[in-house]
Amino acid sequence: MINKDTIEKLVRDELEGSAHYLVDVRVSASNKIFVVLDSDDGLTIDDCVRISRCVEGKFDREVEDYELNVTTYGIDQPLLSQRQYRKYIGRTIKVEMEDGRKFQGDLLAVNDDSIKLQPELPASKSKLKKMSEEEKQAQILAFEEIKTAKCVISFK
Repeated sequence: MINKDTIEKLVRDELEGSAHYLVDVRVSASNKIFVVLDSDDGLTIDDCVRISRCVEGKFDREVEDYELNVTTYGIDQPLLSQRQYRKYIGRTIKVEMEDGRKFQGDLLAVNDDSIKLQPELPASKSKLKKMSEEEKQAQILAFEEIKTAKCVISFK
């Protein structure tokens, strides 16, 4: 079986010094390899092809057969790395915590341990009055307590 760590190192080395970065690598028991990339300034199909060729150049299909998929991170996918969170500062995200609490609001800041999220305030004055002052304040959410986080897609 092809080693996930080997793939990660290959891809990271190939992307070093660029605006592109590795988000995820998965290797199934049947050697289906999934490589997910993201970028600070956009990815092209040529970028994916380059990474695919890099990986293919290191493994011999005659020795060990595998299926390789190199893809870009989709905006509808969960955020997996701090670098991705930083990319979405100023945008609205939806967060589900490990304990079941849910938040939605503008991502204000990201540091090594947590994010700062300004919850969306309701447009209705009556709903706004029902919120406590604490609920209106920016929340600090620790990465270790975040179950999933996704960018909210808006067509405004």
